[in-house]
Amino acid sequence: MGVVEISNYWEVENNDYLVLVSQDGSKHYLTAQEIYSVEFKDKKEVHNLEVSKPSTDLEKVNFSKVPIDIKLFLEPIEENGEIRINIRIVEEQNKVEIPIKDIDSYNRSHVIIDNVWRPFVKGALREIKSILEKASINNIGKITIKEYMELLKLDSPLVIDNIDNIPQKNFYKSPDKNISNPLFNGQLYPYQKQGVKWLNMIVKDEAGCILADEMGLGKTAQVIAVLTSEYQMNKSPSLVVYNGPINLDTK
Repeated sequence: MGVVEISNYWEVENNDYLVLVSQDGSKHYLTAQEIYSVEFKDKKEVHNLEVSKPSTDLEKVNFSKVPIDIKLFLEPIEENGEIRINIRIVEEQNKVEIPIKDIDSYNRSHVIIDNVWRPFVKGALREIKSILEKASINNIGKITIKEYMELLKLDSPLVIDNIDNIPQKNFYKSPDKNISNPLFNGQLYPYQKQGVKWLNMIVKDEAGCILADEMGLGKTAQVIAVLTSEYQMNKSPSLVVYNGPINLDTK
């Protein structure tokens, strides 16, 4: 009995994703369940194509039956001296990144990590998509403080919050000596400049915060600096609400 040669073959795309290439060169993105059936249950045909086991074509790739659970991992990053928040999809146990940037690009259900093919827990990516949609987050990567707060409100077990692990020495550097704001008539201390820097970031992300410290340390000056900065950039008017007995000196 002769050997039947199968012209369709398997290949690794972007070093992390398994695809089936048919005789005409077109690529077929199969589900983890379909690949599992071919590799471990000797299925010979998929999408009306004759197939061999992926391990036959890819000798350097090992295939695991054990599915991996994936999570959303939130971490602090530094950008131009500011604290920003980055979101990644990771494998839960070892926090290895799953290289997915656009979650709507295709219905992904498996990955190759360290030359080992692993299926995702069934429905895992769909659940992550649902969480991101509820928080109005469209893509993996950098997110705003407002998006971060919306994500935390969901209190989902799929989210690993690592924001508390901020390396202080990296994120609280001394700000620039001069703040480019000709409308602000005053001198700010270094800690006030840091406060203005933080408030500007909060405003830019449309989040919101409470500025609180001991009396007499210049919170009002910091707020005025932010308001004049917004005015200088031709933003919409700002509403100031304050306690009547307080003497608000804006000059």
